[in-house]
Parts: sequence; structure tokens; C-alpha cells
Amino acid sequence: MIDNIITNASLINPLSCIVYSDVSHHLPIYLSTDLDSPKARRSCYYYKRNFGEANPRRFISNIQQTDWDPDNCDFTSFIKTFTSIFDNCFPLEKYSLRKNTTPRKPWMTKGLARSCSAKKEKLYKTYIKNPSNAIKHIGIS
Repeated sequence: MIDNIITNASLINPLSCIVYSDVSHHLPIYLSTDLDSPKARRSCYYYKRNFGEANPRRFISNIQQTDWDPDNCDFTSFIKTFTSIFDNCFPLEKYSLRKNTTPRKPWMTKGLARSCSAKKEKLYKTYIKNPSNAIKHIGIS
């Protein structure tokens, strides 16, 4: 059997090896290298629009009060006016990321993350108390 590591990165000082472990029926292959690109730094903040209760009413009011004269309003000026009103009524607010409360994937809600964490803790506690029964409990024989 031949295993390959394929990459499109520029590699400096590549070092590959086979890890002898019983993780799976395949032996893991490890690649260590110095990349010639700087590490991307992840932002500690994210931005989210405020769609609170008062903001939609203010948006509708501003849209209704705007002069939408069809003779003087081409598409570009319409988009510019609409975007300005939208940005004013639904401002972007800056939030900080917290590693312990931020889900790892965008589709994962905080409730789902808590549920997964609780399930994992329960399974681990069962395993520690009696490893053979824990394996039967999760369906591995």
C-alpha cells in the first residue's frame, strides 16, 4: 500500500513519518514543515447587525419619509439611499469572541455546543466508572 501526502504549499524543510499507533486500521502519516507564508491571525472580534424591536419601525419610517421621485431616482441613487438608511437603522455592532463560549462551526449554536459537551461528559464518566460497560452502552462490541 502506498500513502501520499499532496500539497500545493511551498515546503521548507519537510519531514514526513509514519506514526505507529492503533488509532485505526491505517497507520497515520505525519508531515512537518516550515511554511514560507506568515500565519494568519484570527480576529478576536466579529460584527453583527442590531435588528432590535425599535430598529425595523425606524427603518420603515425612514423609507416612507424618503422622496422616491421616479424621475430623479435611478437605480444607483436608489441603492445608495436605501443602503444608507439600512446602515443607519441597523448598525453593525462589534462583539468579542470568547473561546469558551464561541461554537467551533458557524452552524453550531451555543445550546448545541452545551448539549454536546454534557453528552461527552456523561459518556466519559460512564467510561471511567466501568470501561467495558461504557463500550456496550454506546454500541461498540
